[in-house]
Amino acid sequence: MRKLIMLSLLFAVLLNVSCTGKKDDNPQKYTILAPASPASIPLILACRKLDIFEIKLFTNHTKAHASFLRGDAEFIATGYNVGVNFRKNNKNVRILSSLVGELSYLVSNQTNVDSVFKLKTKEVNLPFKGSPIELLLDSIIIAEDKSSTDEYKRHYLAFPSTIELLKRGEIENAVLPEPFVSVLLAQNKIKSYISLQKRFQDQYNVQAPQLALFTKSSIDKRAIKLLLDQVDESSEYILENQAKAVDSALNDLAFSKQILMNSTSRIGYQCLMGSELTENLIEYHKIIGDNFAPQESFVIIAEK
Repeated sequence: MRKLIMLSLLFAVLLNVSCTGKKDDNPQKYTILAPASPASIPLILACRKLDIFEIKLFTNHTKAHASFLRGDAEFIATGYNVGVNFRKNNKNVRILSSLVGELSYLVSNQTNVDSVFKLKTKEVNLPFKGSPIELLLDSIIIAEDKSSTDEYKRHYLAFPSTIELLKRGEIENAVLPEPFVSVLLAQNKIKSYISLQKRFQDQYNVQAPQLALFTKSSIDKRAIKLLLDQVDESSEYILENQAKAVDSALNDLAFSKQILMNSTSRIGYQCLMGSELTENLIEYHKIIGDNFAPQESFVIIAEK
């Protein structure tokens, strides 16, 4: 039944395009920019199923963001906080969905780090001051330790520098996203890891958004629903058919099959959208103490 509904939506979108004067054999293509990361696999698989969508993977985030804002692509998958900043400066930018429930990990080259409390008085490397990862970590510290976050030392370094220092054993603790966690584990450079998003959700019963899908174009909501339904289905497919999903994306991503298998095991694929996404984001911003109000004008709710 679900496939029948999706086929009906696809037909409706194509029919709408043909009625605007486009040729039936050359329908409009929607472009999605997404990071060349295992977190993008649901989007990769979705675009394989939907002819009217194409995906372009990027490694340079700054260039991809500029390309999106210029209008070179209709959609971009990027960090949630990046999209919020886009929104603050461009009212046309809107969110379609949160794509993952787990992505960032607190990692250590010490074996006994099983809670943030173990890092009290120790230094943790974070990408930059006030980053979403730092806000996430602080919220967990407040919930689990009931103490001031000032007792936890921080050092700020970009991810590439942090990874190199971990490899050389010059730092002990950091917060990193997948697939870097899986890469360092495979090289025996870290010994323990904690999912920050899982700890956050356990404490607050709210998902902390990380990777999200945005648009700034006026796009047929039937096309958006078609895409989101397929992304949701692809997310479930990865959970149920991990090896097949990895094989399908192997040629698109510059990682070994084993790294992708390990990484997809740690990424919590979950397509959160619509009113459920709106409610989740409102609670999330309250928890982290941010005054941004993600009302429905920010969240696109596709037609049912």
